[in-house]
Amino acid sequence: MEVDLGQPQRVGRAVISELQYPRTRQFAVEYLDGQTWKPLAKGTTIDGTKVLDFPPVTARQFRLNILEATEVPTIEEFGVYPPAKARR
Repeated sequence: MEVDLGQPQRVGRAVISELQYPRTRQFAVEYLDGQTWKPLAKGTTIDGTKVLDFPPVTARQFRLNILEATEVPTIEEFGVYPPAKARR
């Protein structure tokens, strides 16, 4: 799944939701840097909703790359967001 923000934006968080049938076994959240997809975060399962925080990058295009699944993945949502604000 790919997200095109229309113009470069500062992103530091991704949210992924998988339906009640967890099938994802390995995934990566990546951003496009020139012509190359670069990793931001990796994981082994989603199983519900997963929030991933990572060092912020400024880019226009992001993707959820499913690297391994038991069957066709059941991704319900994939979104990227500005970095989370630090709590005081």
